Amino acid sequence: MTTAAISIARDIRAALSTGGVIFVKFLKVDGSDTERYITRNQDFIPEGSRPKYVKAEDPHYVVAWDLEKKGWIRFHESKAVEWRNTDIVEWESAELMN
Repeated sequence: MTTAAISIARDIRAALSTGGVIFVKFLKVDGSDTERYITRNQDFIPEGSRPKYVKAEDPHYVVAWDLEKKGWIRFHESKAVEWRNTDIVEWESAELMN
């Protein structure tokens, strides 16, 4: 596990806790990378998919709502590659391009 990836994952968790939409890049299980727009902001999560209670998660995983897949995703902190804060306009522009 690289300390750089763990540091990136720590920053991702901190950014998610502010309620923003962030762009992340991480390695999937098959070794390929993927780019996602994710959030934990309840305003972007459909009511039926919102957590009803706080569930204990493995602290070595990042868990967030994927705005494009419209579902929950999780990835191991050692697989984090990069991230950046975004705004809803950037995400909506990316969504229109797909």
